[in-house]
Amino acid sequence: RNANIYGADINPDMFKYSSERIKNFFTDSSKRSSIEKNILNKKVNFDIIIEDASHMLKDQIISLFMLFKILNPGGYFVIEELDFPETKENMRINQSPPDLKTILKNILKEEDFFFKIY
Repeated sequence: RNANIYGADINPDMFKYSSERIKNFFTDSSKRSSIEKNILNKKVNFDIIIEDASHMLKDQIISLFMLFKILNPGGYFVIEELDFPETKENMRINQSPPDLKTILKNILKEEDFFFKIY
């Protein structure tokens, strides 16, 4: 009831939902520069981040690695449709393994991984 909600979207139609505690701003999650300019530069940390962007594997990885650092300790980072790129061929165009679940498992095991973003 006292939460501040920030919405970042590429679709301006979503900006109609706003109030004193709901703030919206344009962000293209496929571009690091857009995330930096429109989210990171606001100098806000979050208790919950819900990543529900393009569902492209590349964009999910960009969002995870750029936004996780502004998550408060003990916070939650939710990735909407985590296996979508695995189950939808058109969501992993020009992408090579590993998938996001494998990357997250490697992080938990403190193992390195390589992912090339085109």
